Amino acid sequence: MSKRRMSLVVVACCGFAFAAGFVAAPTGQPDDGAMMQAMARATTVGEHHKALEPLLGNWEGTVKFWMAPDAEPQEFHGSIHREWALDGRYIFEHVTSEMPGGSTFRGMGIIGYNTVENVYESVWLENQSTYMSFMTGKMDPEKHTMSFTGKILDPVSGQRNKNSDTLNMSDPKRHVSVGYSRTPDGKEYKCFEGVMEKVD
Repeated sequence: MSKRRMSLVVVACCGFAFAAGFVAAPTGQPDDGAMMQAMARATTVGEHHKALEPLLGNWEGTVKFWMAPDAEPQEFHGSIHREWALDGRYIFEHVTSEMPGGSTFRGMGIIGYNTVENVYESVWLENQSTYMSFMTGKMDPEKHTMSFTGKILDPVSGQRNKNSDTLNMSDPKRHVSVGYSRTPDGKEYKCFEGVMEKVD
């Protein structure tokens, strides 16, 4: 069976995400020792993962959204539950918030550390959209902050705009996150603020 045919079978049986990892397996003929070291580095849980530990648990607080630079903020109460997943390699988060009109906002996030490219990564999806958002970032251990950047899809223009998020964890019981987006002409503005307090 050809490698291409095998990949198609894996997709059919196990799902696309698993197959993507299968197809991305090492190609060529690298030195066995170097290959083993690279694979070990790619799978090892280390200090950068442990640094995510302050995010764990249940949190409650307020979130504000600005739809435009001169718009009034919309404020909601929100809750977050975060837990380790896949043997401590990732944190899964579940976010809920009650919106005007009685509807419920639900979001899911995945946060982890990529030991191959030495960067933090996050994925976000929610019940208010059909697209995912991807960001990469770094941590400042002295300031206890995480900073992420990425190009997030604007459903109105169909373009991806540069966004940035900062999470301040200097108070272990009170985390503050701030997000910035850009207008079509490139002007940066504050689009999000969340103040969450740990409840357990």
